[in-house]
Amino acid sequence: MKAYRLTPQAIKMFKENDFSPEILRSLKIGYETLLMEVPIVIKNSSLTNILLSELTEYVPPQEGSGFLDLGTAYVLLLILF
Repeated sequence: MKAYRLTPQAIKMFKENDFSPEILRSLKIGYETLLMEVPIVIKNSSLTNILLSELTEYVPPQEGSGFLDLGTAYVLLLILF
């Protein structure tokens, strides 16, 4: 997963509501400087980690991943319709 946000120069351009080539040149905005990547950190709570560890005891990883196989997609479509 990646997240992006506008650079300060792009925000200034949008605030002025002017998208002319002159403004793009003066602010030095191009396709590589329009957006900047924002780091993402995903954390689970302690309770979620405990729940996941308990679920692995009941459902072995080999059996649980069978629902993600593409071979079951046809069966799932039949159930939905």
